[in-house]
Amino acid sequence: MEVQQVLMVFFLAMAILWGHIESESLYSADGIVYALVGKELSRKPLIEWAVLTCNGSLFFEHPHLTPWILGIFMKIFGATTLSALMPIVLISHGTVLLTYFLSRKLLDHRFGMLAATVLSLTPQFLKNGRNPMMEPALMLCIMLTIFFYIHAVSKRQFLHTLLAGFFFGLSFLAKGPPSILALAVIAAFQGLTHRSASVQLTQWRVPWKNFFIQFLIIILTGTTVVLLVDLWYYFITGGSFFAYYISHQLKFTVIEGRGVPTNELWFYLKLFLHYWPWMPLVMLSIPLVFFKKDQTAIPALIIGGLITLGTHLGFTLSKQKSDWYIAIYYVGSSMLAALSLRYLISEKVFQKYYVKSCFSLIIPLLFLSASFPSIFTHYPRPVEQFLEKASSKLHPTWEEKMVSDCIDTDPWKGRFFLKFYLGMDKTTCDDASAQFKIIDNRKNFLNQSKYRILFADHPFSLIERITDAGNG
Repeated sequence: MEVQQVLMVFFLAMAILWGHIESESLYSADGIVYALVGKELSRKPLIEWAVLTCNGSLFFEHPHLTPWILGIFMKIFGATTLSALMPIVLISHGTVLLTYFLSRKLLDHRFGMLAATVLSLTPQFLKNGRNPMMEPALMLCIMLTIFFYIHAVSKRQFLHTLLAGFFFGLSFLAKGPPSILALAVIAAFQGLTHRSASVQLTQWRVPWKNFFIQFLIIILTGTTVVLLVDLWYYFITGGSFFAYYISHQLKFTVIEGRGVPTNELWFYLKLFLHYWPWMPLVMLSIPLVFFKKDQTAIPALIIGGLITLGTHLGFTLSKQKSDWYIAIYYVGSSMLAALSLRYLISEKVFQKYYVKSCFSLIIPLLFLSASFPSIFTHYPRPVEQFLEKASSKLHPTWEEKMVSDCIDTDPWKGRFFLKFYLGMDKTTCDDASAQFKIIDNRKNFLNQSKYRILFADHPFSLIERITDAGNG
């Protein structure tokens, strides 16, 4: 029965995360940038992958993990929208399963199932889980660090401590300083086990001497992973990636706050209040656990609370704030919401109806997805879809060519879209030196004596100047 239930939450997450993934586009402000970094990696020999570039320039904004993952998929499947989205969806799907195993380790199977189900049905998680940003890989690696630490404490196995350190290193490679959340959760949890007399907490207690050794191993292993990458970079360039990253990028982002004048302290609190529909259950978890005097739930409550609170506190200290920065607490908040559900849904009801409930969600979802796909493509992005189609039809090799943008693509994202899909550099519509143009057929007149159509998909066309292309 347990295996069947795990399969159900696996297929539920699959139906939601993977549904119509081929119709998605790279809509986010930074997602297209990271996709371009991955594309440029895929064109290089693997030995040179320590050097990240974007639009031909050295890229220091974030470390290597997500660009590497995107680059691997693009090297195998080509530089397409789907190859940029697939690895992120896989990571998100894996996070759902990890939530189950971590929650089960801390409490029991039913709690693990409820936590994984809550995560699978969290709109914010699903939105970020289909977007090539840094946070999905960061969240997965932080949770793997915590999971293997918990496993190391219960099994007393040195290998699990090394694995915790390895994934801590990967979490730093995912997005730098936010990876410290994993260490903060581990240290705070261990401190609380020493402050409590609860049997359920003392079972996770490690003598301070042993803990400090274990904690040091995690830090040293993670640092070794990062230093190996930096050594790789040094052999290629003669410089240090992380020295520049810390002295320039982190200084600009963390210390200087990207030039933001004031710190909006309640920004993330407002975001957390938008964490629907689970916010009431998250808030109820603490009083319910203490009201029920459920000592067995204390470890799960602490880990879930530390992940959630630690994320919010950490990013509240930063002046520069964007809603996706905080998108790494969903596993912790799913655990808190699941604690409340655990009291509202009895063991008997869970065993009787869980599989049926999943079927009642999966079957209609698949039916609607197959029969009425327009329901799931409510937000068309014609420019991105046109460029994707043009790229797949033409297989362009116009590296470094200029293309006139006559359709007014996004002022910031447009140049990255054109570079990722067409390999071309954006210029203004009136630039007479550009051999290629993208025009809106409803607004721009096509002079057929001077231009030929390379690709058209209403309402846009990609055209080439005949005089520069020979007689076409």
